[in-house]
Amino acid sequence: MALGRFRDALTTYQQARAYAQKSGDHQTSQTIHLALANLYLAFGDRAAAASAARQGLDALDQKADLPRQMSIRLILGRLKAREKGLDASLSYFRDSIAIGQTIDAAPNPSKQSHEADAWDNFGFEAQQLKQIALAEDAYCRAWRLRTIRLDPRLIQSYPLLARIYYDRKDFPRAQLWNERASQGAANLRLRKPWTTLHRRGQIAAAQGDRKAALAAFEKALDEARRWRSGVIPADQFRSNAEVELSDLFDDYLRIAQALPPSVHFQQKTFQILQESHAWSLQTQLELSAGISERLPPAYHQELAKVRQLESRLLSEQNPVVRADADQRRRNLLEMEAAAGMPAQISGRAELRIGQLSPTEGVLTFHTDEPTSQLWLLTHRGIQVARLPGRRELAAAALAFHQSVYRNSSTLHSDGQRLLNLLLGDLRESTLALTDWRIVLDDGLFDIPFAALSVNEREFLVDNHTVLQVPTLGVSAASKPLHGSLLGVGDPIFNQADPRFPKSIPPFWQQWPFSTASLPGFQLPRLPSSLIETKQAMAAWGSGRLLTGSTATNDELSRLLRVEAPTVLHLATHAIPLTAAGASEEVGLVMSLGPDGQARFFAQRDIMALRSAPALVVMSACQSGQGEQRPGVGVVGLTRAWLIAGSENVVASYWPVLDDAGPFFTTFYHHVAQDAAMNPPGRGRFAVAAALRHAQQTCRRSDSFRAQPRYWAGFFVAGKG
Repeated sequence: MALGRFRDALTTYQQARAYAQKSGDHQTSQTIHLALANLYLAFGDRAAAASAARQGLDALDQKADLPRQMSIRLILGRLKAREKGLDASLSYFRDSIAIGQTIDAAPNPSKQSHEADAWDNFGFEAQQLKQIALAEDAYCRAWRLRTIRLDPRLIQSYPLLARIYYDRKDFPRAQLWNERASQGAANLRLRKPWTTLHRRGQIAAAQGDRKAALAAFEKALDEARRWRSGVIPADQFRSNAEVELSDLFDDYLRIAQALPPSVHFQQKTFQILQESHAWSLQTQLELSAGISERLPPAYHQELAKVRQLESRLLSEQNPVVRADADQRRRNLLEMEAAAGMPAQISGRAELRIGQLSPTEGVLTFHTDEPTSQLWLLTHRGIQVARLPGRRELAAAALAFHQSVYRNSSTLHSDGQRLLNLLLGDLRESTLALTDWRIVLDDGLFDIPFAALSVNEREFLVDNHTVLQVPTLGVSAASKPLHGSLLGVGDPIFNQADPRFPKSIPPFWQQWPFSTASLPGFQLPRLPSSLIETKQAMAAWGSGRLLTGSTATNDELSRLLRVEAPTVLHLATHAIPLTAAGASEEVGLVMSLGPDGQARFFAQRDIMALRSAPALVVMSACQSGQGEQRPGVGVVGLTRAWLIAGSENVVASYWPVLDDAGPFFTTFYHHVAQDAAMNPPGRGRFAVAAALRHAQQTCRRSDSFRAQPRYWAGFFVAGKG
């Protein structure tokens, strides 16, 4: 772990834990659980870290030595600080500091200061929460203690002091401590070995030396690529690692824009810009081939149990159930990591652009402060436009999103303003292109592009086809749109549904005055979703339908494996799972289980599939939503389908009416027509063009469907 070989660290810890548990060695088992908690916390997975820490506490020997007691309190303090703030964690840190003082005061041949370690941990959490004065005081105390004791780990204080003085904009001191850290880098146990080079570049940029800053950032990127090639091979860890690197990419791109332009340098910067987007997605795509075969049978059993527990947690907040769910999710995480071990993943994304037609443009956004950029790639080359800062763009994007959804009277003016902000001085040259691939960035993911106003009469959808892609580093579409359709519509969402199999209730529940309520998580029925799915099948021409009690997770997974449909149409509810403590933001609701509890088909279920349909359509409320992470994008169902092998995913920005049948009839008619006329399909824009036709048909109708909030809520995401 100290060498940054995190996948090897996890494997070794798991083996050691198995040996310790088998031999009944509770002391070693506890130490391993604490080490795993540190590992998970290092990659931002609080739930897995908390679960490991709880297991460590369960194995606690009441006679545990003081260093182990201190480690436990430090981990609990860090978890509490990240969950509820620094004040809630103070008691844990005070106890840790007191224990450290006791250890240091005892006769000890080691010169290491345990109290200094406690102060460093407290300072780090304070700095994360922007309490800079507290962090500086803690780091200085740790440095002083190590200096007095001649602690061989004195060098550990240097990068921490460099970071705090950089945050305080005291650049001379920051430079002093950072260079001391760099000189002793070989002896530093840095989880992120590229940070001292990154800090050197930041200091040089702050002092106005742009060339030195760029050179330092380039070296830091090389180190970071080597570092992330050793990240634990589970998507959750990789996406967290990408968040860690987003500041480095931002700093590089910011300083690159300030240097004199050249064609070569511009192309190099464009490649790094693409690398900054969704590296973890491309890596997972490289890894995903065969991963389902490497998952043990216990994975699917554990996942089914997790879904059952999550359903209970949505209707009752039971701490015992939550702890059980957290533990099982950690088991899933470790099995995913083990399944990914055989693949050797490069740390640098390979940029695949391909030939662009004269009508095609790739719009890559990079949002930052104080300015953002639009990079426009066409068959003629690259152009760059400066845009307003991230906050201004995000505010305009949110205002427009709300205007469309509420059918506001300011919809056109809001749409024109946002379009002008997004395109800058490249507005005319960009609008001259009719096929857009868009790589979005922070603050821009929820823009309903189809409803942007070109002028007071025209929407963007009138003349432009839009395909959202995570990055150009992901392989382009290759699956033909020929084959069957699998539809899921009108599952059983509540026990009041007459299709739900009911057992005879006990006598007291039959009593007329009984107040017994239905247990579990209940949702209203979507009767029109069955009509929608049948209409979709008719427009496509062939397929199979799952409805009622047959619309289950197991049956859906089985048919996707056995029949390998080309298209999957999901007309169901989509709900957030965060209330159940899941790292997955959104889940598609399937039919109730035999216990009357809801079942969800979410990211883990999707990514465990052996293969996925070429086209997935999620006609469900806010199915395109998810957690937005810097450098990663939206982590949700859309991304999961792309990882599983889908070429295109249709999803929604906001709640969908239970009346979308006519919309999708037009959509599937055009997809099928394109597939019939062009055997390989029309390439990457075939599905996006079909969606555009459906949106145009609605827009021209003389009904409520003409309102943008009806047709602009759907978008297409493709691989690139």
